[in-house]
Amino acid sequence: MSVAKVTYPSRLSYDLVPWISAATATVCAVIFDSSLSGLWFLPWTLGLLLFGLPHGACDHLVASKLTGRRSTGDALGFVLFYLGAAAVVFELWMVDATLALALFLALTAWHWGSADAAHRREEEGLAPFFIAAAARGALVISAPVAFHPEQCLSAFAGIVSVFGEAPAWNVERLATLAVAGLVLSVIVEASVIFSDLVRRCARSALRGAVEILLLIALYSLVSAITAVGAYFVFWHAWRHVLRVSELLEEPGSRRERRLVSTLVGYHAKALPLTLLSLALMIVLTLVSGLQEPQQLLGIYIVLISALTAPHATLISIWDIGADAIDRRWDSRTGS
Repeated sequence: MSVAKVTYPSRLSYDLVPWISAATATVCAVIFDSSLSGLWFLPWTLGLLLFGLPHGACDHLVASKLTGRRSTGDALGFVLFYLGAAAVVFELWMVDATLALALFLALTAWHWGSADAAHRREEEGLAPFFIAAAARGALVISAPVAFHPEQCLSAFAGIVSVFGEAPAWNVERLATLAVAGLVLSVIVEASVIFSDLVRRCARSALRGAVEILLLIALYSLVSAITAVGAYFVFWHAWRHVLRVSELLEEPGSRRERRLVSTLVGYHAKALPLTLLSLALMIVLTLVSGLQEPQQLLGIYIVLISALTAPHATLISIWDIGADAIDRRWDSRTGS
C-alpha cells in the first residue's frame, strides 16, 4: 500500500493553474508595464489569505497520516517540534538578520525546488529528484535577483531593517552571483529535459521545457516581488494544496472529488491554524509599530520563515523518506 507516494496529482489544474497564472502575470506586465508597479501587494495578500498561510496549515494532519500516529502525546510532540523550530528561527532573526535572510532564501530554494521535482522522486529515484530539485530551486530564487537586482536589494534591505540598519550590499556582485546561479540552473534543467528525451519521456520533457520558459518570462518581465508572489501563491502553494489533499483522502476516494470540493475540504481542515497564523502576523505588526510597506513585508517574511523551517522539514521527510514510510505502513497492516 502506497501512503506516502502522492507526488503528482493527475488533475489538469495541477499544471494548468500555475502555467496560466504565470502567463497571465507576464502578459499583463508587458501590456500595462509600469501601471502595475503599485500592485505588488496583491499576490502577497491573496497568498496570505487563500494559499500562503493555509498551504502549511495541515502539516499536523500530514504528519499524522505519514506516521499513522494520532495519540495526544504524538500531537503534543508535533506541536513542540513546530514551536521549537519557529522559536530558533525567530531568535536567529534577532541575532543576525542578514544570516537569517540568507538561510531563509536557501531553504526556500530547496523547498520550492523539491516541490516542483516531487514527481521525479517516485518515477526516477532520489538522485534525479535531488538534481531536478536543486536546479529548479536555484532558478526560482536566483532569477528575480538576476533580472531585478536593485528591486531585490531594496526588498532585502527593508526586511533586514526591521531588526536594525541593513548592511551595504554590493549590487553588482550580488547580481553577478545571481546570473551565474541562473545560468547554471538552466543548464542543469536543460540536461534533465535532454535525459527525458533520451528515455523517451516526451511528456516529462515537454512539461519541463514549458515550465522553464514560463518561469524565465515571468521573472524577467514582471517586477521581482510580483513575480515571486505569483509563483508562491499560484504555483507552489496551489500544487501543495492539491498534493496534500490527495494524501489526506482515503486511497479509494482519490481523484473522484471535484476540484471545488477538494479545495473547500482542504481549507476547512486548514482554517484553525490559518487563523492562528494570521492573528500572529497581526500581533507582530502591531507590536512592531512599523508602517513602511517594505518593513511590513519584512514582518510577513519573518513569520513565513519561522513557519517554513518546520514545514519544509516535514515535506522533505515525506519526499525523501517515502519508501521507508510505505514499508512501515506495510509492516503494520501486513500488506
